[in-house]
Amino acid sequence: MTHFKVKNSTLPNLILIGFLLIGSSVFSQRSTGDKAIAMGFEYMWAKNKSGLGIGCDFAITLKDKLQLSFGPYGGVAWGKYQNDLSQFTINSEANKQMSGDVLISAEITDETDGGWVAGGSLLLGYNVGNQNNIFIGPTVSFFSKQDMSALIQSSTTGGIYTEFAQIPYWESQVLVGIEANFNITGGLNLKYAYIFRPDEESPMHMFGLSYNLVAYD
Repeated sequence: MTHFKVKNSTLPNLILIGFLLIGSSVFSQRSTGDKAIAMGFEYMWAKNKSGLGIGCDFAITLKDKLQLSFGPYGGVAWGKYQNDLSQFTINSEANKQMSGDVLISAEITDETDGGWVAGGSLLLGYNVGNQNNIFIGPTVSFFSKQDMSALIQSSTTGGIYTEFAQIPYWESQVLVGIEANFNITGGLNLKYAYIFRPDEESPMHMFGLSYNLVAYD
């Protein structure tokens, strides 16, 4: 008899992806006040890696029309990772998680399973009139992955088990870019960032939307 078990990490990842991300910033004054707080969503896309998250940003007026915006964000990421695990490591972890008594095979099959992204930005802004602001400055994103999925087969007297195992794995990448944020109407803000990827053939692009929740002195 052959048994098949589905990967148990898929559902949590899908739930998280449904909620997450903003990134770093965009602020204008929704009403009168020298400080503002905004929240929103941000999506990062590249040819082989993406991220989605949620965050909170803070803006303060420095002098006259000059402003400063800063804030962290965090969420989920997915994409192609290096996968430099040795077969010995894969087999060792598979032996711990398999349902059968004897390991037949273990192979990494999913290079796009899960991951996390976090980061933030520090932007300088200028009020161009009618409470419309433009911000520009550096943004930093940190991508990480903590495990890889392996398809394993093991045997027992009752048959063969085919199932997924999670193999501990760590890979991280820090990406730096230039972000620009624009207040388009009232408290609604648009954002875009060009993120450099020196080790890849193409850059990453970030698109975001945020809304000013509070403005105060």
